[in-house]
Formats: sequence, structure tokens, C-alpha cells
Amino acid sequence: MATYRFGFHGGVTKLTMHSQERFLLFFIVDGKEVPHYQMMKNGLLEAQQARDVNDHDNPGKRRLVFTDYQTYQPYGKLFVSERGFGVQSRYYSFYFKLIEAPAAKVTIHPFRGTESDFFFSSYLKFLNKEEVLALLGEGSESAKFMQRQLTLPIEVMQRMVTVDKSDLKKGVRVVRIGSDTK
Repeated sequence: MATYRFGFHGGVTKLTMHSQERFLLFFIVDGKEVPHYQMMKNGLLEAQQARDVNDHDNPGKRRLVFTDYQTYQPYGKLFVSERGFGVQSRYYSFYFKLIEAPAAKVTIHPFRGTESDFFFSSYLKFLNKEEVLALLGEGSESAKFMQRQLTLPIEVMQRMVTVDKSDLKKGVRVVRIGSDTK
């Protein structure tokens, strides 16, 4: 059974007094979405390393949070939303399959991009609509939401998603020396 590593720091934070941002991670286990904290509680997710980050509840202070994890579950969903008074309400779900290196490393941030401390980073493959519906089943609420979900504008995606291909080996060109003619 493969072990998958990923980095994640998320949750719910206030953008302003009357608006909030959600950056939540779920894993798909037997067709059901299991939240990140429940995976930790059930022992299906193992924390590997902690980092010092900004404390959103106490501005100007820092705190230690786990950000590097390991799991055996390859399928997941990252739910991102912004809503509140004076903020355009936006929701989006990224469905993915964790894969082993060597592959491009994908980092996802909330709608605000790198202004936020929240992030998800791993070697992954994004799932298309048919793959998601096969995982969740046609009757689930998430599947119904997925069928209505539209694609994000390119400038929003560029702000939220970065792809790092530096871990991939550079292409090797084969050169034939000599002649095979007889």
C-alpha cells in the first residue's frame, strides 16, 4: 500500500468583521467525504512536522501547527470559499488523487492567493467530473454540487494554483552513434 505525503494548513478565518474564508480538506473513503480532523482522530492521517504560522485569532501573534502529513488514502477534496457582507460569495471544490513522486508538485491557495497562510501542497492529479461522480456516487450532495460547478476564470486559477516541475528529471535525448545498415 502506497504512502502519500502532503502539506496542508487550512481552516476558517475572518477576512473582515463580516466575512470569512474557508479552506477545508476532506478525503474520500469508501465513497464518503471524511474531514481532515476526523482522519487524524481515526488514525488514517499522520502528522509529520509542525510549522510556525500567523495566529488568525490573535493578530500579530504566531503559533505552531502541523502542516506536513502522511496518509494511505489517495483521493481527496479541497473546499475553498469566501462569503460575507461586502465580499462576493465564491465556492470551489478541487478533487484530486495523490500520486507518488516523480511528478509535478501542485500548491493550492485560497481565492486571495499567497496573501493567506492557508495552503495545500502535494504531488497530485486533478480528477475530472466523471472520475469524481464514480467515486462519490450520483446521489451524494457533493456529486450534485460538482455537476453544477463551473470552471474558475483563468486569472483566479493562476492566483490560486501553482505547479512546480523542478522535481521532474529533465528530458534525456537518445542519440544513435554509428549506422545500423548492413
